Amino acid sequence: TFRICEAFPEHLTGKRDIDDVIFPEEMENIYSNLYKNHKLEAVFFRYLYFSGMRYFEGMAISLADLFQGEMTEKSNIISKRIKIHDIKYFGYIVSDSQIDEKYKRFPFKGRKEISEKYTRIIPITDKILWNELVDLAQTLFKKWNGSEADKKNMFLFKGLDDTTASNRLKTAFTQCRLRYRSWHCCRH
Repeated sequence: TFRICEAFPEHLTGKRDIDDVIFPEEMENIYSNLYKNHKLEAVFFRYLYFSGMRYFEGMAISLADLFQGEMTEKSNIISKRIKIHDIKYFGYIVSDSQIDEKYKRFPFKGRKEISEKYTRIIPITDKILWNELVDLAQTLFKKWNGSEADKKNMFLFKGLDDTTASNRLKTAFTQCRLRYRSWHCCRH
C-alpha cells in the first residue's frame, strides 16, 4: 500500500530551507573566526547553535539558569530520554522566558505568560560550549550580591548589542567565504 503524503502547509512555503542550515564544520569555522576578536559573540553563536534558541531567548540566560551535573526531578522526561539514547552532557540550562532590548522579561513566542509549565530544559552536550558558559558564569558570580532576584537578572550575554553582533556575524561569514546566515539560522 502507498501512503499519500500530506500537503506542505502553504504558509510555510518560501520560508527556511536546507540552504539556511549551518553545518557543523561551518559552525566551527564561524566560531573560530569570531573568537579571535569577539569572544562574547563567538560563545553566543555556539550557544544558539547547540541550544536551538532564538536570539532573545538566548540573551535571557542568566546566572540562575545554568546548572552543572545531572538533571533534577523536574526534568525527568528529558533526563530519561537522554539516558535511553546514551547522550553525554556536561550541564543544562533551565529557561522560562525571553527578553527584549532593555532586558525586560516576557513569555516565549506563542505563550501568554511566563510559567513553569513553559520552562525549557536544554542539556549542554558540547564540552567547549559548557566550558565557555562556566567561564561567563564565574565572572558574573564574583559580582553576585547573594540575592536570588539579582542572580536571575545577571545575564550571561549582557553587553551583546544586536546590531553590532549581527555585523560581526556577517563579517565572520564573509571572511570564512560562506553565505551569510543570521543568528536565527542557528535554530535549524
